[in-house]
Amino acid sequence: MRVKTSGTIKISPQKLGIIADVIRRLPLENALNQMYFCKRAGSNEIWKMLNTATAISENNYNLDTGKLVVDEVLVGKGKFLKRLKCRARGRSNRINKPYSKITIYLKEKK
Repeated sequence: MRVKTSGTIKISPQKLGIIADVIRRLPLENALNQMYFCKRAGSNEIWKMLNTATAISENNYNLDTGKLVVDEVLVGKGKFLKRLKCRARGRSNRINKPYSKITIYLKEKK
């Protein structure tokens, strides 16, 4: 059985993809430790999502948390906040502030 958790994080997908590569196919405890001690931006948010997925699997599906493995981590583009920055001579530039969609699947190892 796979447990799914998904959410939106205010960080670019490129930065989040680097962090997601670290925890793919790791046991849950190792993945939690990696995210807890990682200093990259967004690792705290992924750590929170892993804790949420752990709680869901334990409470809703009665899975053993000691046997859980991070099966799959999907990172994709989310929405953009579009802002304007004033420039010289009455011009302006557009600034995009990206969001990322992340989905984490946990699976019980046999």
